[in-house]
Amino acid sequence: MEKEAAGDGSGALPGYNSSMGLFGKLTRSQNRAITGASTLKEIETAYPGFADYCQRRYRLNSLSPGETLEDFARGHRLPSAQILLAEFQVSGRVGDVHMITAEELKARPGHFQILDVRENWEKGYGSIPNSRPLDAILLKEIRTQWPKTTPIVVYCHFGVRSLDAAVTLTELGLKNVSVLQGGVDAWAQVDSTVTRYEHAWC
Repeated sequence: MEKEAAGDGSGALPGYNSSMGLFGKLTRSQNRAITGASTLKEIETAYPGFADYCQRRYRLNSLSPGETLEDFARGHRLPSAQILLAEFQVSGRVGDVHMITAEELKARPGHFQILDVRENWEKGYGSIPNSRPLDAILLKEIRTQWPKTTPIVVYCHFGVRSLDAAVTLTELGLKNVSVLQGGVDAWAQVDSTVTRYEHAWC
């Protein structure tokens, strides 16, 4: 199911939301000349290494330089053009963060501590079972009480905010942190109790 979202809730973690922190800085400073209609060749000129990143990240054999970013994303069933650019810019900090698919996560119930970094209004469309919002209280608990090897999965709408949050957790010393690939949007395709929604593109 899909719905349009309306509203403007605050971020779950004070000091970390879509308008603050690394992700906010990236999206505010992003090259405005690059759009979904830009060709991969144009993007590679503006963002050297983008093509190589996409091939490694999504295990693609080859790219067509004349293809638009929008067509490229659609043709390979990848995240949207904006998300691809944001992921690429965050990728320099990824380090030891792992990726996990919705199918893999669903197959291992109870194995992970699942953290939700979406804004409050987004949670009205559903959440992954047994997930917890990553607020300031939980963050303090993680830093002071959780074993550093605790298996953790972080998710947001599509995977960009959660990637940023996951990197932050690894920088705090956590050793087993994964991001849900495709976010809750991917989860909604394996769990009918969660509704797909719009207006939170990252």
